[in-house]
Amino acid sequence: MSTRNLSRTFRKETGISIHDYTTLLRLERARTLRHNPRMTMEAIAQRRGSQNARQLRRIWQKAGSKNTIRLLIAT
Repeated sequence: MSTRNLSRTFRKETGISIHDYTTLLRLERARTLRHNPRMTMEAIAQRRGSQNARQLRRIWQKAGSKNTIRLLIAT
């Protein structure tokens, strides 16, 4: 299967792109890490694969504005 066909099929079945899905998975992991009071945003960003806490916050806000986190939790 080509990359394009995989992307199209994934979007057709889930309603979101593969990139958005992996971002949601990373955000969900970051959200669980936030429950640990010893973890700083910098540490969470590093574990999540972001460059820094600022980038993580930006991604978090963008996802939150689209209500995509709720979509992931609902599935």
